[in-house]
Amino acid sequence: VRETQDLRQLMAEIARRLSVQGWSGLNPFAWALKAYHHVYALAWASHSRDRERAADALSVDLSGREATSSALVILHAVDHLPWARLRSVVEGSVRTGASTDTMFAEYRRRVEETRRTGSGWMRAVDKALSLETNRFDHHPCLRERLQAIRVDPAHAREIRFDPSDTQASLLVSGWETIERKLTRDQIAEALEELAAKRDIASIILGRPVGRQ
Repeated sequence: VRETQDLRQLMAEIARRLSVQGWSGLNPFAWALKAYHHVYALAWASHSRDRERAADALSVDLSGREATSSALVILHAVDHLPWARLRSVVEGSVRTGASTDTMFAEYRRRVEETRRTGSGWMRAVDKALSLETNRFDHHPCLRERLQAIRVDPAHAREIRFDPSDTQASLLVSGWETIERKLTRDQIAEALEELAAKRDIASIILGRPVGRQ
């Protein structure tokens, strides 16, 4: 997966450079390369969705259909709750300069608080159910994933979450070490994106922007 990610980044950089070259529109090789990138992106997205469905099927075998469907609803609904998304937790920490190795614990706390208070939760579920899978999506939509494990999407709003359920992190050996590493990876990525945005803003404004 990491090798593929590096390859896709290389493709994106080549495409960007070709886009600023006026002659590329007349070069047959450039058109062939762009066509290859397009086909590769479609194939990779399709493969990724197939692996996601296989993982869902394995989850049903290991944890049961009810637990799997509950997890899927949570994962997809959270994407429509800006303040509760993992990315929001990471970016908030980067902006404030807060240091923490437990981003995922904070993420879980926000999700649980949203579900408990009901603040926008059902609207988020409805939005997730309304989406369809695009050809370039790496993940199937919620509706497709539920149907694949033989759960009627119409019942997604009725799914209840048992607060006494064992946390998945408690089932993973050495989770504390894993969480610290994943958190640092997320922060490093967010810092790179923030630095790139500041560089672009500095170029546009003609003066330094942000922290130096």
